[in-house]
Amino acid sequence: MKSIILPLLFASVLAQAETAKAPPQTPIVKLPEATLAVVPFVKSKSAGFVDVGLLIDQIGSVEKVVVLRSALNRELEKAVISAAKDWQFSPATRGCVAVPSSIALRFIHDPKATGRRWSPGILEIYAEDEAAMPAWQADSKQVKDAAQALARARDFAKSDGDANLAAETPRVGEEPGFCLVKFHRPVYPIAALKAQVDGIANTLVLVSRSGEVLDTELLQSYPRSDLGAMSQKAIRRWRFNSDERRSPEGGWTCAPVTFRINTGYTLDNSNNELSLCDADGQPKP
Repeated sequence: MKSIILPLLFASVLAQAETAKAPPQTPIVKLPEATLAVVPFVKSKSAGFVDVGLLIDQIGSVEKVVVLRSALNRELEKAVISAAKDWQFSPATRGCVAVPSSIALRFIHDPKATGRRWSPGILEIYAEDEAAMPAWQADSKQVKDAAQALARARDFAKSDGDANLAAETPRVGEEPGFCLVKFHRPVYPIAALKAQVDGIANTLVLVSRSGEVLDTELLQSYPRSDLGAMSQKAIRRWRFNSDERRSPEGGWTCAPVTFRINTGYTLDNSNNELSLCDADGQPKP
């Protein structure tokens, strides 16, 4: 089924997450944002719309598409489903954990329109906990994995005596800030490469005042455990900026690493939680 890739200007209709400081014990939620928008390329004289629900996994790929409502024929519904599967997103997050999310899209077809006959629009966005996700995706393995990761984050925060640890980690622009002075590349696990598997690993890192890594706590390794193992191995060799304002016991920050077959690894800075330091060894504004 042929599709048309749209400029990212089309994706600007997505709602933006609030960036204000969250209240205590409330994870900061970042909604998914479209990085690739696609519409069908089919000829038809029919006018109408198709509403579809997209399940977006922890790395921003579309795992599932379902038709919610339709005023078009079955052929056009299939074209919409095919196009929707090719959309790409930056993943939703809750605190230090990447979570699945869902977006309800409406694809409107106007055969009399000049130029593009298809126009997509956002109806609803969900990036909540398991109980609040739409019923059609509540039993998905992605939702269950994220629920387990969020539970690990909450349990670790309680055991560390800091109720806000997993919910509100310091971010760039807040005091004290974290940035990387020395960054060692995680090795892509051989088994994951052979299986052509993308994934993400989210780790809490305890950083000393001088910037040394004192401890790590793996919160999430999706969808394979070896991604988290390789990520932690590299993180233990990282060096952060020094900051005397940190607690004598050190300060915690998130270290999200995304593994992708086509690009290798990336330091996921979509939340501005962690970045390379500037020329003066300080967090970038």
